[in-house]
Amino acid sequence: MLTIGACSNQQTHQKNTAGYIHSSSEGVPVVLPTTPKWTLQSSTSIVPSTLSTNNLMGVSCVKSNLCIAVGYARNISHGPSNGATRDYALEWNGARWNLNFSSKLSVRTSTSSYLAAVSCPAVSFCAAVGGFNYGYSTGQNLLALKYGTKWKLVTSSVLSSSRAQDNFMSGISCPTTTLCFASGGYTDASGAVQSLLLRWQNGKLTKFDSPALSTSPSQYNDLINVSCTSASFCVAAGVYYDGKTRQSIGHNLVLAWNGSTWSRTPVPDGGPQGSAINWVSCAASTFCVAAGGFFNGSAGQNFLLVFNGTTWLLDSSPQLSTSPNQTNGFNSISCISKTYCVAAGNYLVGQTEQNFISTFNGTTWLLDSSPQLSTSPTQASLLNSIDCAPSGACMAVGNYFDGPTPSSGIGRDFAIDGP
Repeated sequence: MLTIGACSNQQTHQKNTAGYIHSSSEGVPVVLPTTPKWTLQSSTSIVPSTLSTNNLMGVSCVKSNLCIAVGYARNISHGPSNGATRDYALEWNGARWNLNFSSKLSVRTSTSSYLAAVSCPAVSFCAAVGGFNYGYSTGQNLLALKYGTKWKLVTSSVLSSSRAQDNFMSGISCPTTTLCFASGGYTDASGAVQSLLLRWQNGKLTKFDSPALSTSPSQYNDLINVSCTSASFCVAAGVYYDGKTRQSIGHNLVLAWNGSTWSRTPVPDGGPQGSAINWVSCAASTFCVAAGGFFNGSAGQNFLLVFNGTTWLLDSSPQLSTSPNQTNGFNSISCISKTYCVAAGNYLVGQTEQNFISTFNGTTWLLDSSPQLSTSPTQASLLNSIDCAPSGACMAVGNYFDGPTPSSGIGRDFAIDGP
């Protein structure tokens, strides 16, 4: 999930002295701990480890003892990078992870399905998005809804009447149990990817026409993630490119929802050599943070953008090394207030990807000590998504591999909770 330059995928603390600005459901003030502690939690693989590689892509936490994580498992009978995928969901009960859902869309070797993101606005409801391929060469978007303990699949035909048109969903945010906004992309007639926004409201799914990014219909653009605080405020973020493919220079892309229309918002790039937003999180209509990576000419570096209610500005971002040649980037971020944000990502140690976590206390971004899955520097470990409940409890999910890169070993899903 590392973002290296323009190529995006899709993928010690200071105590808060400004006072308590956020409270949990129990009324207890929430502040970042002075000494954070992140703990590895084993997860439950969908099928025996000898038969699949497993990957958790998204997580949403309603409270400290209730999180839903989604992703996919790949049948590796044809090799680690081949075979069909199957979407699945896990549920965290405060003590362990349990398999919660599998759509079993991939009933044939030629059929694949995956879930990329999930949003749970209440204990009784969650919504997850992704995509599937059911006998067609192109992908179709997928929406899965959880009511209580039951999941329901919703396949979308709002984008096109033709199944020859490729489309996918990668982000979702539900401000209520009857309203969700989802983001992603689709392939137009020229072969370029264009941004896609959907709204699910009271059981009905509709498509928005995204604001044009340029006068050229062949400009690649993709909305990777979306965050909503209410029915009248959302931010969707991602990347657009100078050309038709991701091989050209990438730029940060932000769209804002005011309750009736989406409009493009000016936003700076992380750097001049290519930049992409991987995740956005809004704690209020006057405070959002977007996280991603940019290319400095030698390696990928992480960046953070902060929205103050009017303008997006680059924020000081903790790099993992003083060396400009060490690649690192943020994959996900979660903010529950203006003084409580947690971001997760990956960096390279030699050629091996390792995970890291950074926290924000209202003043400074600081690097946390993030547990790795192995003492071996040659085992890849990736954090794809992180989410914090209103109580301040956070969960990060991802996968680790037998080898230094995702393509060199079998993947296993895992989670880290804290702080």
